[in-house]
Amino acid sequence: MTTPPYHWITIARFWASGEALFLKSVLEANDIPAFVRNEYLGGLFAHLTLGKAEGGIELQVPSDLVEQAQQVLEGLETDAQETEAPDEESEKGLS
Repeated sequence: MTTPPYHWITIARFWASGEALFLKSVLEANDIPAFVRNEYLGGLFAHLTLGKAEGGIELQVPSDLVEQAQQVLEGLETDAQETEAPDEESEKGLS
């Protein structure tokens, strides 16, 4: 697990906080501490505030867990692609 000294590293950037907060919860469920920097900058006036923020909304993890966090997120992306791929039965329709 994370031991000091470490610093937070940005592993992803977003225009809205919803996806960042979801991925933060996925990382935390895998015992990886995560932090959403600038999470309150999205919303109705995101186009006004995000231009002034450095990098918009950032998902960050401790420096010693970057690789592990990226593997979790890549696995999540792979799972999503597999569930979205149509199978033969869905292409044929149900009879």
